[in-house]
Amino acid sequence: MCPLPLPPIARVTIQENAVKSAQETDPSVDCSRFVLTERLVRRYLSRAKQVPRGTGHSQLDWAPCSASGTVLFKNGQSAQWDISMSRVGWLAFDGKDGETLYCPKCTDLPDRYR
Repeated sequence: MCPLPLPPIARVTIQENAVKSAQETDPSVDCSRFVLTERLVRRYLSRAKQVPRGTGHSQLDWAPCSASGTVLFKNGQSAQWDISMSRVGWLAFDGKDGETLYCPKCTDLPDRYR
């Protein structure tokens, strides 16, 4: 994993929280506890590492719950983000392919579902 140098963050917008993956077929899985705050997203983006291209999802933990939104940087750039309960994320700047992220040190993310 490589560091992901990002410009300073101006604003984080959360568009969806506590989203259950369409791939999760177990009706007992409830993602309502996976709620991220702006502070948690900022911390995640500042600590996450870029996963090398070609690293398959089979090599990363999968989780049924996620949150997503946008981030605006102080330099005017913006990006879409998605963070899952397993601390795997995704960040895509406008017009560019997304990067897969992983943050093993982000232990402050909600990690339980009902």
